[in-house]
Amino acid sequence: YEGRTPLLQADATRYRYSPLLAYILLPNIWLHKAWGKLLFSGLDLVAAFVLRAWLERYAGDDPTTVKVGLCLWLFNPFCFTISTRGSGESVVVLLIYGCFWALHVQRRIPLAGCLLGLAVHWRLYPVIFGLPLALSLGPPGRCRWPWQRLLHSGGLLF
Repeated sequence: YEGRTPLLQADATRYRYSPLLAYILLPNIWLHKAWGKLLFSGLDLVAAFVLRAWLERYAGDDPTTVKVGLCLWLFNPFCFTISTRGSGESVVVLLIYGCFWALHVQRRIPLAGCLLGLAVHWRLYPVIFGLPLALSLGPPGRCRWPWQRLLHSGGLLF
């Protein structure tokens, strides 16, 4: 191996995604080549429904905030281009939105923790939401230091 590990010997053998992605994309082989694109586009729509429930909880009687938030998600060319090309990022977004919904709408902390853990398993970057989410568990009035208020609002606004 000339000083290299067996995993680095052949570039084609490295798989850097969750094995769950490979399993949910098996119908690409069995059903149709566009399975992943349809699945991820559908998950974008499901994420929009979860986002709507979360926004309605925080917007109160302001339907404009909900509509603008949904439009920013659904009509963002970056988001729908990634999903329609077959990238699994919509799964991460759905898990993060689900975590926010479970934590802030349903107040189901164990479910929120499981969803965040699954999102971190899928991709590593959702771990950055852990601290703001933990700080958002308490009421905003209990934050004594300015950095706590900043992290609290960051966890709510994402």
